[in-house]
Amino acid sequence: MAVESAKHIEAPSPPLKRSIVAQVEHPVSEMISNVNIPSCQVMIGMGVPLHRIPDIRRMFGLEPAGETAIDFEADAQVPPHGMTLQMG
Repeated sequence: MAVESAKHIEAPSPPLKRSIVAQVEHPVSEMISNVNIPSCQVMIGMGVPLHRIPDIRRMFGLEPAGETAIDFEADAQVPPHGMTLQMG
């Protein structure tokens, strides 16, 4: 489910556009992964390395405030919780 809204406001400067998008997938993904997705996106946009983001570290079972590197291909992730799909 997606909700989108666009509104043009008349002003002396170019019109402003407001766009709102709400998706069901986002909160479900956060519940299953226990990761605050918007927070991680902001930190990544600010240039914070992935291995320094607390939610990413928790996803790999590491101390959230730690600084050790994460081998994203070899290190095991914490299994998801909540309602998940099983493939196969």
